Amino acid sequence: MKKFLGICLVTLLTSASSLFALDLQTEGTNRINFRINPLGPVADTASGGLDLGLTENLSLGVDAGYSYDTSKILGVSGKAYSGGLRLSYYVDSMNDDSFISSVGLNKTTVELDLDEQDAIEVYTGDLKAGYRWLWDSGFNVQLSGGFAQAKLSNPDLPQVHVIAPVAEFNFGIQV
Repeated sequence: MKKFLGICLVTLLTSASSLFALDLQTEGTNRINFRINPLGPVADTASGGLDLGLTENLSLGVDAGYSYDTSKILGVSGKAYSGGLRLSYYVDSMNDDSFISSVGLNKTTVELDLDEQDAIEVYTGDLKAGYRWLWDSGFNVQLSGGFAQAKLSNPDLPQVHVIAPVAEFNFGIQV
């Protein structure tokens, strides 16, 4: 799986240079942006999402992620998968370079390789702000940070609430 993700990342990075040469129209309000986190393979994860422009300044997004080896993150072998929704506001426009803010809700299921423990459910709400650079070709880079509140749920463990800083880095292509 690591090799597959590495090949995908190399393919995206090498094809990105040709994306800059394209001159696609980015006018209109209903835009679709596909995004991935290029740093995921470092932590044995794959994550990304899709944003659908609702208006010139507002988009609704779907996030998904998968970790095939949680030992680098949690210190215990296992796997995790997540999904969620986000609402993003673009200060200038979804079709230009813009400051961006977003609010998101996610659910992550962590299945550790410990027989005595059920899966751990993590419910997260986050608030982030950042900047997105958009080229004429539709290629974009987004960098943002903020805070998240997480609630860990498992019948065998006490309820845990955590507030922590979060950061996000994505490559995307807007069509």
